[in-house]
Order: sequence, then C-alpha cells, then structure tokens
Amino acid sequence: SRCLATMRPALERLSLPQEHCICHGAAYDLACAGMGMVGSLQSDVENEFPVSCVGFGASGWDYRGSSPKETEIEFLARVRRLVSWLEQEAFRFPASRRSWGDKRPVLVLCMHEAVLDLIIRILVDSEAPLHNYDGKVRHPIKNSFTTEVVRNEDGTLALVRENSSEHMRFAVPTLMV
Repeated sequence: SRCLATMRPALERLSLPQEHCICHGAAYDLACAGMGMVGSLQSDVENEFPVSCVGFGASGWDYRGSSPKETEIEFLARVRRLVSWLEQEAFRFPASRRSWGDKRPVLVLCMHEAVLDLIIRILVDSEAPLHNYDGKVRHPIKNSFTTEVVRNEDGTLALVRENSSEHMRFAVPTLMV
C-alpha cells in the first residue's frame, strides 16, 4: 500500500477515472507476502484507493509459493507473471481503449524498485531467463522518481528517461530552486 499511497496525489491531480487506474496483485515488493503474510485484499485496496484491481488471489496479493516469506525464486516467478500480464493484457482494458482514439496508449507504472528493476531488465534489456539473478538492482529509482519506457514501432521497448525527478519541479516549486 506504500506505493499506492505515494501515487494517490498524482491520481487525484490527474482526475483519472478508477477504471483507468489498475493495481495488479503481483506488483508488491520483494518478500512482502508469503504463507504467513497474505497481503492486502482486493476489496480493501479498491475501497482505500481510486484503482481497479486485477491479478489478486482470493486471500490477498498474488502469492503462489509455499514459503513463510517469499523467496527470490518465488519473486522471479511472480515478476514473470506480471511481465506476461504487461505484454498481453495491460493495454486491453475496454474503458481505457475507448479514450485512446488515434493516440498511442500510455501505461504509468507505480512500483517498488526491485519489481520495476526486473521488469526493465526483462522487457527492455532482454535479460529474460535471469538465471544468474543476484538481487542487485541495476535500474535504481528513488522514491517518487520516474522511469519512462516506450514501445518502438518494431515492438521493442526502450528507456527514454530513467530515475528522473523532472516532474517534481511542478509539484513542489519552492523546494526545487
């Protein structure tokens, strides 16, 4: 919920309809779920934040392992499920598609650093099986900073902006002198 709380002011300022803001049940941080900690329920998240949820389990986050606390192997499997959703489903929400017209759709991801790092490594850097994952973040992102990824005409993804605070100059002008 920390990520959602951080994103709330942006969602409110953009006045996006709830059906355009998706929270995926596999987007939680490393080791924040397990057999002993199921995470937030979909209904609780939708009641507390202006988002629509997908990919949640019946008892909380999309944890499918068998450990008391999520392991790195389980984490990698979960991020692969999230990447699959991003590639196959993320741009197919009917409410969002109606408003695109001729414009290319935009997907804003608000995630924890370890999850976003792996998504970039898999989708942009083409590091797909990640057999030698060592837990080290290669694409760091500071709290509330942004990383912009675009889909090129040939379908490949590229980083346009990484770990940027450029958007914050509008949010807090007196602090950005």
